[in-house]
Amino acid sequence: MNKRRIVPLVALAFLLNSNVYADDLIEEIVVVGATVIESKPNANEDFGLVETIMPAMAYTSGGFGGFSGYNERGAQTEHTTIFRNGVPVNDAGSGWYDFGHDIVTGQEALKIVSGPNSVLYGSGSLGGSVFITDDLQDGYVSRIGSNHTLVNASKGGVGITYFDVSNGSVRTDNDESDNYVNKTARLDQTIGGFDVNVNYTDYDYDYDNCYTASFSQSNDCTQVGNKVAVSIRNDNITLGYNKNNADYFTGNDVTYDSEAERFYLDVKNTYLIGTPAAELIVGMTGDQETYMDNEQTNVSGYASINFADQFGLGVRVSEDAFVYRVGYSKELLSMNFATSYRNPTLYQLNGDIWVDGNSTLEAEESMGLELGVGAFIIYRYEFEEGIQYQSGYTDDEGTYNNATYLNSGSYSTQGIRFMDMYSVPYGGLSVMVGYTDSDQPRVPEFKTQLSYFATFGNINFKTIYSGMFERAPGPYDGPSLDNLSTLDVVFSRQFEKATVSFTVRDVLDNEFEMTPGYGAGGRKYFLTISSN
Repeated sequence: MNKRRIVPLVALAFLLNSNVYADDLIEEIVVVGATVIESKPNANEDFGLVETIMPAMAYTSGGFGGFSGYNERGAQTEHTTIFRNGVPVNDAGSGWYDFGHDIVTGQEALKIVSGPNSVLYGSGSLGGSVFITDDLQDGYVSRIGSNHTLVNASKGGVGITYFDVSNGSVRTDNDESDNYVNKTARLDQTIGGFDVNVNYTDYDYDYDNCYTASFSQSNDCTQVGNKVAVSIRNDNITLGYNKNNADYFTGNDVTYDSEAERFYLDVKNTYLIGTPAAELIVGMTGDQETYMDNEQTNVSGYASINFADQFGLGVRVSEDAFVYRVGYSKELLSMNFATSYRNPTLYQLNGDIWVDGNSTLEAEESMGLELGVGAFIIYRYEFEEGIQYQSGYTDDEGTYNNATYLNSGSYSTQGIRFMDMYSVPYGGLSVMVGYTDSDQPRVPEFKTQLSYFATFGNINFKTIYSGMFERAPGPYDGPSLDNLSTLDVVFSRQFEKATVSFTVRDVLDNEFEMTPGYGAGGRKYFLTISSN
């Protein structure tokens, strides 16, 4: 493994650790002009992290454990960099992050920074960045319900989670039982002035419609995997490691496997310049990625200056790209314009027995503009040299060509969001309404989430309506996709040391297909007990 580019970064890390001016951790840096949403997941109503960061996304294809990606505002799943405790955790092979194995326990904090953010956050942040921070407090959560068990306990910065659920059948063409089991251990400690976080997840996921070695179809399919994320950091240095391994079984035979890992280092410092002082952040990022037997090293340097949280400029330089960002924010007006990039993944460059690699792929590029006026946000992203999967085909001479990835040219996505909260009798009303015009399939043209919260003494009541409409079908989806429309209610009673909640999901029992052959919805009941 080529370490020549990483060693100078390690030396620089220790030089920068003698602070000129201590800055916040990277997810707490002010990104001038960006839309920033911070939230704390609630185990009474959010069963997966993707529900919290994508309003209206209460269900995914394949049920609990099925792939769940972030594609807000019409971007592709690999166009958002996901950080866990300051370290990027997107899969080094595929480029995306699967939220399907992140179970909400209430011990997480979430932050979403919209727009092209490669200047601060590097390759992959074309459509935004999501930060997951493990914040383990002493407590417990226990939830039982419709073929569903969750137990979580944390003490002294150590947390254990066990989740066991039956999805029924993940497909609509059979009635066998498909189960999902998730076991997660987390560590959150401060050691020698560094925040140390370790996250380990082991899971088994049953699914349908896989193939045997002889290419016959089977519903006896299992994905067995584990994920590791390690973060050691202070205000100037972030050291990280993550691994994502999965084996796919048909019956007892392994038909496919995936092994990806990343070593990560970011060093930075902040300098105060002028009067009144502007904050200048200067840093370097390096990572070494491995997927199966292939590896690559990426190094980039960046600088960003912030004038009183009102005007910001930034640049990042790497072998593959030069990107820049301009942001402005004052009172109810905000604006940011930026370019961003995404390096080809190791899978796209090298392929496997089914897909031919393409070593000539160029980095994806994007240009984005966001304008915020009060509760309204207008955006447009343009993607150049987009990396697109091309299916296998037989040419005019009768020769079969394997599938591969190509730089496919450009596409765009644009839209508008309205997000606000209002005081109403006994509580509050939260409103999110969005319109998206995107060239990407399965992206809803219209989406909304309306939630009403009320308190009556020690009794809390919440109702949540979510809807996604006019989803354009993909090439194999048929002529149309179902609209999604669900209504949930949550009743909670606070006691001295615990909260007891009763949740009804999909009150109207409105079953639908997320994608062809994969059903979702249906009324379900849950009882949750958590410590205060």
